[in-house]
Parts: sequence; structure tokens; C-alpha cells
Amino acid sequence: MSRYLPACLLVLLITALTLPRTAHAQGLPPWEDPAITGINRQPARSLLLPRTDAANLSADDLGQSPFVLPLDGTWQFAWFPTLDNAPLNFPEDQPDWQTIAVPANWELQGFGQPVYSNVRYPWGKVDPPFIPADHQPIGLYQRTFRIPDQWKDHTISLHLEGVSSCVQVWINGQLAGYSEDSATGAEFAIDPLLREGANTISIRVFKWCDGSYLEDQDHWRLGGIYRSVFLLAEPAIRIRDLQVVAGLDPSYTKGDLAIHVDLAGPEGALPEGSFLEARLFDARGQAVLIEPLKRDASAIAHRWYPRLDNLPFADLQCLLPDIHPWSAEDPYRYTLILILADPTGKPIDIRSTRIGFRSLATSDKGQLLVNGRPVKLYGVNRHEHHPTRGKAVTRQDMIDDILMMKRHNINAVRNSHYPNDRAWYDLCDQYGLFVFDEANLETHYLGGQLSNDPRWMAAFLDRAVRMVDRSRNHPCIIAWSLGNEAGRGPNHAAMAGWIHAADLTRPIHYEPAQGDPRLPGYLPWGHPDTETWPTDGRPWNPNDPTWVDITGRFYPTVDDFQELLRTQPDSRPLVLSEYAHSMGNSTGNLQEYWDLIHAWPGALGGFIWDWKDQGLLRTNDNGQTYYVYGGDFGETIHDGNFCLNGITYPDLRPKPALMEVKHVYQPVDFALDRINSRIRLINRRHASSLEDLEISWSLERNGDLLRTGTWPTPDLGPGDTTFLPMPNIYKELAEDEVEFALNVQASLRDATPWAEAGHSLAADQFILPSYDILPDTRTSQALTIQPADWKETETDLTLEKAGSRWTFSRTTGWLTHWQHQGQPVIEGDLRANFWRAPTDNDLGGYHTPDVLGYWKTAAQGLILDRIQQINTGLLVSYQLPGNRGMYKVWYTPHSNGGLEVRIIMTPDKTLPDLPKMGMQVSIPATRDRIEWYGRGPWENYRDRLASARIGHYRMALDSFVEPYIRPQENANRTGIRWMQLTDPEGQGIRITSVGQPLECSAWPYDQATLEAARHTTDLTPSGTITLNIDQAQMGVGGTDTWTIKAAPLPVYRLPARPGQYTFQLDPIRIP
Repeated sequence: MSRYLPACLLVLLITALTLPRTAHAQGLPPWEDPAITGINRQPARSLLLPRTDAANLSADDLGQSPFVLPLDGTWQFAWFPTLDNAPLNFPEDQPDWQTIAVPANWELQGFGQPVYSNVRYPWGKVDPPFIPADHQPIGLYQRTFRIPDQWKDHTISLHLEGVSSCVQVWINGQLAGYSEDSATGAEFAIDPLLREGANTISIRVFKWCDGSYLEDQDHWRLGGIYRSVFLLAEPAIRIRDLQVVAGLDPSYTKGDLAIHVDLAGPEGALPEGSFLEARLFDARGQAVLIEPLKRDASAIAHRWYPRLDNLPFADLQCLLPDIHPWSAEDPYRYTLILILADPTGKPIDIRSTRIGFRSLATSDKGQLLVNGRPVKLYGVNRHEHHPTRGKAVTRQDMIDDILMMKRHNINAVRNSHYPNDRAWYDLCDQYGLFVFDEANLETHYLGGQLSNDPRWMAAFLDRAVRMVDRSRNHPCIIAWSLGNEAGRGPNHAAMAGWIHAADLTRPIHYEPAQGDPRLPGYLPWGHPDTETWPTDGRPWNPNDPTWVDITGRFYPTVDDFQELLRTQPDSRPLVLSEYAHSMGNSTGNLQEYWDLIHAWPGALGGFIWDWKDQGLLRTNDNGQTYYVYGGDFGETIHDGNFCLNGITYPDLRPKPALMEVKHVYQPVDFALDRINSRIRLINRRHASSLEDLEISWSLERNGDLLRTGTWPTPDLGPGDTTFLPMPNIYKELAEDEVEFALNVQASLRDATPWAEAGHSLAADQFILPSYDILPDTRTSQALTIQPADWKETETDLTLEKAGSRWTFSRTTGWLTHWQHQGQPVIEGDLRANFWRAPTDNDLGGYHTPDVLGYWKTAAQGLILDRIQQINTGLLVSYQLPGNRGMYKVWYTPHSNGGLEVRIIMTPDKTLPDLPKMGMQVSIPATRDRIEWYGRGPWENYRDRLASARIGHYRMALDSFVEPYIRPQENANRTGIRWMQLTDPEGQGIRITSVGQPLECSAWPYDQATLEAARHTTDLTPSGTITLNIDQAQMGVGGTDTWTIKAAPLPVYRLPARPGQYTFQLDPIRIP
């Protein structure tokens, strides 16, 4: 019997006494009764597989255990759009069967349509706890199984690890039970229902139920059995559950092991004198305990709880010297073997689990301490998602996620917004990730309505209890979260109260728990002063209720985050539960957040929203694969592409944002101390030295490698700082008019379980010297042009010099044709361009078509003022539309047949910010080999370039562009010194910056196609390459995507101010 059962019964009794009697009097079915969360469902527990041999220390494996009968595979299946269409007396009434794979979401197997919704419930009328009958899809499942002969005399349970949203189960036509909660799983005792030979299991799944009102999360709403189904055989007298607290003593060198055991079996069946024995082994299989821990089993089986206080947690306990702690950086685990034995020592039941010793505490500075050391959470929010299987993720999918996270310096995951598959926790324990485990609870559309309704208290509490009881033994879990965006009310307080009493070791997090009326400074909802937040920089209700231990906040601006940190009223850690909304081309100004997090001890870190784009893979009639999002299945209630917020694509391909995350999250921080000619190095790790790393450097000259070297790895503890001497490169640096880059890197010396030897964990770059004006590397000279050199017609001005022929329109002033040695250099006009295809941030919160809309057509609306032939070329002057300023282009032919282009603009200062300041031209489609000296190799923008080093890169056009699922602005590279695009024969065009670096991009489609496209399959090649040559482009932003905070920070915008820039275009042929 669990020691917590009386507390649960008390709460449920109170709930029952407060429920209106009409609910049951009306005979509500369980799927419409919030007081019923399960029928005949067993209490949640950790999954401990029986063993036959106490000497076997291998990890539990569901697929290999003789005590597990997997029921995954092909099932009979029937789907019905509504409950009324389904057989009324199932399973007695049998439908016409088809087949389906289990686990799977039925919509992705061809039954019904997927629905993506962020906030709105995907059915019609919202009337909790009721679901409209005409919006209630039903799935019926059936298969047979046989009980293995060796399971005789065992008790047998059925486990459904994940079913959306509620499930009824029959065994051989008899009701086995009912369960709600799509993510926490269900267990049913089925012994009395089994028979010899073939047994039939029948399952009815409702896509929606009253519990669906508690599952309003921002993801695909998919139905069916999406996690594994299996039978578990256990001895009749058994270790039912095991709860372990493996902490550390105040010195953090000794392990404090406390074990709580639940025994089960027929009354009086436990032999007198039976005992419980615990053995502990390290990762090498060596025994840790000199003598096993032992306890009389009858004392555990027959607990009696006192009237005052409570029984001690530990049934078995000891203090262990020289323990190896667990952390995300060093996930060391021990194997605990538990044996229930009869008086002769013969095992009755053997179970095992992997454990990690670690402690959690908070400091008076607001730090979260793991094993006594302050940690920062370099985190992401993660949904369970696969592009073809939806929520049915496999163990390998989870491993792939973890490996990608670890390789990109992510050390923490928030399980948004529900408990994950059990394997996820085992893998996070094994590879090393900190986890915020979150209850399957969100009522976004209804706000806090249900948290303030006592009829729903049992359902709220049930989700907290089951989350904790199934996963509490995992060292990776460092906090419990009460859910997401479900308002705040007494039902959440009840959840927190139970967790605090049940688990004394972990803090509680819940972001909506903001404001405590009992504390000073509280502002009630709707108070006029709250309407100004966050623009006045004052945090809204900073005093959170005492039943949360970690203060969580969503999407503050950098300035507001700093103010939150400055005005923290207590010593609770502050975490950004969600931040850096990474929808489409986003994740700007990430570095600014982490400058604050590193500077403030009480800043715990943050969880980026989110890990992976939730796109679903589809194939069109032409055989092209692409990703779809909300609305692509004809659903009426959806939220479009708001499910595409990941820093990876659905198939786990990295986005450029992930590379920025890797850099900002890197565990070694480098900075150049120019005055003292040394490099400062900070170990950002919380538990490890740098002894496993190699610290190296390389020197590049104008992007090309010159020299490499290494430093001896410093003896540097967690959080400590040291200085490295500058490499002896002074001879090289004496060379004039050359740009040098010193690159520094920390890489793994040896392979780890998650990365190969040599994998780079941290890198930085320092430009030496740092030029305000770039050296002019051009070798060509400006030509002197005589008036007679120009050939004029009624429509054009043409100049032929140095093997080039340039033609300018007398109507528009633009360069319309350019040939060199008889070959086309461009395929269309070289025109001004002030607009970009809006990103999701531009559309969703910044509303650039409205706010910055002047610039969308400004280039097309330029009014030609005059064309002047001067002795160095052509000067073309325009008025901005509405006479809002002047725009001039000065063309200067060069001796190599190239063309220098200088743009001068003096806009009216009342004009809005520019999306970009640049020019655009089409070039032949064959010139799709791109080479450049600038920032790369991945896409970068002025507020997302910390990870992009200046270097010499080569890339094919199809790799150069970025295939965002909803097409938008992409492929930009900043810091361009030069870029060239060539065909297979080496013929093409070269762009060289003059004075200041450029920003450049290229696409195989035109900008109008890019802006109009909804999917990548809409990006029809234009037959030419669109080349963008920009002075600058505004940043991508990413604080959020739905308010003005989606705009780039002011420092990364382009105010309408006078300015100019210059570049040179040269025809080239590479041998």
C-alpha cells in the first residue's frame, strides 16, 4: 500500500462531498464526468520488470523480458466519425473490420483528418464536460493473444502507455476498465478475465472526452493508441512499486540512499519471516554495499499509519562513501537490485532499477544547486512528434533527439506539455539531460475556469499524482511542472500541495501561478496598471504563490527580463519557461538573453520554444514531398503554421537557428583581451572541468587557413576563469591591408556516448586587426568615359568598354542588360529593393505589410529625376514615392569590364524603418555554384550571427537556400567581403564590397513567388537566379511571434536615415 493513499482518499472524499449530486443522478457516462478519471485502473507506478536472476545487471528491456508479452503490431480496427455511427453494444456487436498498426495515430493511417490547433478546442460547442455528439470520432480495436505457459501462477496486468483521449477495455467481452489522460498511461488487472487458449482484447477509444478539456495543448490533436501496449506478468506475491531517493550528504561526497517499497499479494500469502534485500552496483558492475540492506518484509506489508505526523519514507536506508554523483554532464548511474525472499533466502520476486545520486537545493542568491553547484538550464521545449508517425515516436526517435541536443549544447528539456513515453526518462538519465516533467494539463481556451471549479479537482489532482508516481525515480527530473497555460486556482494549489508532501526533493514550477493576493504589490486582473505592462518595465505580479518554488515567465523582452531580474522579490530561481519563439526564420537576439542569464545568479536559464517543427510529411500528385500544417486537411478550426516553431525541421535536420543556439549555449566562453594580448576563457559547465577537451586555434588570412596550434588544457573547475596566451602570430599580423581571423575552439578529446572524438563544443573568432573600413582588394581601375562613348537611342543608353556592354533604360534608369565577351552577366534589371518576403515574425506580430508597407512598393514607385553622363560613368537620380526623399545610383565602369555601383539615399526621417536596403538582379540559372568570403556557412542575420564565422566558403545553390516549411525570407549571409556565382565552366559574376561588408542572398525563384508561396512545392523555379546585394537587412526578431515583440530589437532595425554603400560587380571566368 502506498504511504500516500490516505492523503489521496481524503482529497477525493472532499471532492466527492462538494460535487453536485445531479451529475451521477443524470447517469453521465465516464467520458463526460469530470469526477471519473478511471474505472478499475491501477495506481500509477514505476515500471519494474521482474527478473529471474539477481546477478543480471542489464537494463530492463520490454522487448526481451520473458515477463512481457508485447501487443504492438497489427490490430483489427474500425473507425467511425461519431459515436452514434459506432456499434452501440461493442464488443458484443462487431463492426466490419479493417486493420491498423499499433502504436499509431489513426489519422496518419488513413482514418479521419489530423487537426492542428493552438488554443481553440477542435470541436464545436465548448461546454465542459460535454463533447458534441457530432464531433466525437470513435476507434474500435481488437486482437487475440495467448498467455505463455510459464506465466501460470502469476498475476497479469494490461498496460496501455498512451491512448488519446480516453479508452474502454474489454477482455473476452468483459469490461476490464476505463481510463482518461492521454499521456500518463493506464494499467488494468486482468487476471479474473483471462481464460486458457486464445483471449480477445477489445478497445474503444474516444478521440475526445471530458478530459480533453484539460488537454488544450498547442500541437496536433491526434487520436488512437499511440504508445505501446503490453501484458506484464508478476509473481502473485510481489514488489509492486519502488520509490528511491538517492541524494547526497552536505559534503556532496556521500550518497544518502532511501528506498520505499510497496508490496502486493493475496492477504496472508507472504510467508512469515520473509525479508527484503537491496543490493547496489556501480557502472562497472562492482558491489557498492559490503553487506546488502535487509528489512523484515512483514513490517512493510502491514504498515499502520499514525494519527500524528507520518511514517518515515525509508524502508531501507544507508549512507554511502565516495559516491559518484549524477549530473547532466556526468550521468553516472548505479544499478539497484531489490529481492523479496522467503525465510530460506529463496527469491520470491526480484526487481531492479537504475538510479543516480544527486541533490537539489536553492541558494539565497536564487540559484538552483545541483550537487551543491549552481546550474544554468540551456533548454528547449519538446513535443513528441514525428513527421509521418505523429505522436507515435520510437525509442530511436528519442535517441536521435537527445544526440542532436547534446551535440548542440542543450542540457535541459521541458516536457511540453505532458508526461512523455517512459523510455524518454531512461534515455535522459543515460545520456544526461535535465528534465522539467509536466502534467498533462492545459486549458488555454478556458483560462483558469476549471482550476477554480471543485468538480474538476479530482481530475487535476489525478494528473499530478500519476505523473509523479510513474517517474519519480529518475534523476534527470529536477522539477515538477503543474501543466501549462491553465490559469491559476485552488485545483493547482491542491496539485502542488500533494507533490510537496509526496516528494520532498524537487521544486515545483508553474508559469501561470503569477500573483498572490496576500502579498504586497499584487494587482488584480484588469487593474488599469496592468495594462501598461511590460512597456513600463515593471513586472506584472512578481510575487508568485508560495506553492511554486521556481518563478516561470513566458516571452519577456530582453529589457523586461532584466527588470524582472532586478526586482525579484525573493530568492526563488527565475526561469524563462518559454522564450525565443522560433517560428520560421527567427531566433534573433538570443545572445542578449544569455548575457543577462550569465550576469544574474538568480537567472536559471530558459527553454526555447521549441525543439522541432511539427510538420507532417505529405506527397503531392507530382510525387514531391513537403510538410503540411494546420488547414491543409480541410479542417475549419486550426491555427495554420503556428506549429512550425522548431530549431530543427520535422526530420531533425538542423535549422540555422540551431547553430546559433549551439554557440550561445556553448560550455566554454572565449573573449579576446586585446590590451593584454591574451584570451579569457570561462568554464560554463556546472560539474566538470575541461580535462576532456582540447583547446585549439587556427589563423586565417582573408579567409584562407595559414596556421594551427593548440594550448595545454587548463586545469579549470566549473564556473572558473583563466587566461590563455596569444599564439605567436605577430609576424603574420604585421602584413598590411590584410584581414586575419584567429579562430579558437574547444573540442572533445575522446568519443562520448553522444559525440565522436573531435566534436566541437565551443568556438569563437577574433578579427585581427578589426578594420572600420575594409581594405580595398580590387585590382581594376575606374575608366574615363567620354560623351562620345555612349550610344543613345530613344529608349536606351549603351556603353561598350573593356569587353563589356552595358545598357541602361532611359525610362527607368536601371541597368537592363550586361554582356561581357558576348556572354550575359545579368538576365534582368539591376533594381533597388527595400522589401523582403515577410517572415512569420514580420506577419504575426510586427505586421510589416502595414507598419513598414511603404517600402514594399517603394522601389517600383521610384520616380526618375534625371540621368547624368559624367566622366566616370552614369549618375541616376530618383525621388522616393510621395516626394519622401532622394535615391541615387552612381555606376562606374572598370578596366576589367566590371561595374562599381554606389547607392546614396536621403529618405524623409518620418518614414518607417526599412526591411532592407539593397539591390536585386537576376542572373543565369546555370550560375548556381556559390563561393564567398564572409559569414557562414549557414544562413545568418544581423541579430543571429554569433555562430557564423567569417571565412571562405563554397556551396551549391540548392544547399545555400533555406527551405522553411512556410516559405519566407531566407538564405541571407552577412559580413560579405566578396561573393561569386559561377556555372560549371567557371563563368559568372563576382560581388565585392567596397568599404563596408555587404549582406547577400540568392534564390532559384523570384521574390514574388517566395512571398506568395504557402509550401515549398509552391516555389517554382523562375529560370534565373535572384541575387540580392544589400547594404543591410533588419534582423529576424523572435521574442514572440504574435505581438509587437516579434519585431527585431531596435538596435537591429534599419531606421530611415541618410546613408550610402558601394559594391563592385565583375564578370569572371575561373580556370
